[in-house]
Amino acid sequence: MNIEEVRQICLARKGVTEGFPFDEVTLVLKVGGKMFALLDLDNNPSVNLKCDPERAVDLREHYEAILPGYHMNKQHWNTVKLDGSLPEKLITELIGHSYDLVYASLPGKSREDVDMIYNLKGAEFIELIKLLKLLRIAESGGQAKMMVEDGEVTLNGNPESRKRAKLRAGDVIEIFGKKITIQP
Repeated sequence: MNIEEVRQICLARKGVTEGFPFDEVTLVLKVGGKMFALLDLDNNPSVNLKCDPERAVDLREHYEAILPGYHMNKQHWNTVKLDGSLPEKLITELIGHSYDLVYASLPGKSREDVDMIYNLKGAEFIELIKLLKLLRIAESGGQAKMMVEDGEVTLNGNPESRKRAKLRAGDVIEIFGKKITIQP
């Protein structure tokens, strides 16, 4: 698994942002403003991932490519070398584990904010009525239709009356005081 594949797995998770806050070779991925993965883009590609302390030790004992977290709290972070020696399934699972640990540690309001992000996962758009059902804002298509017809929904700050409005990356809908951001 290479750096770009790891990055894409991270970005597929809900509410993930990326940036270079430290230097030009360390890509930091966050959820709710907290780091869960740091990708070393330099000559020896690796990713730092948060891990349950007991599991972190166990992984280090079983895999040569998993080391104590470089420049991190070594009790809670591992550096995973992307040298091809680890199964892709394991790396994917460790990314999920790191994300889940950080997400679970977020304050309630931050988790709510992350939950109000919808990831298109490569699709061009999602219809408004479908999104309202998927996020369990509406229990049925009929209820979603009524919400839209009653003017409860805004799209990018403007009232939206089309139940089949196509929501694309970057769009923000608001309903009952909650904002939902559409990500690519």
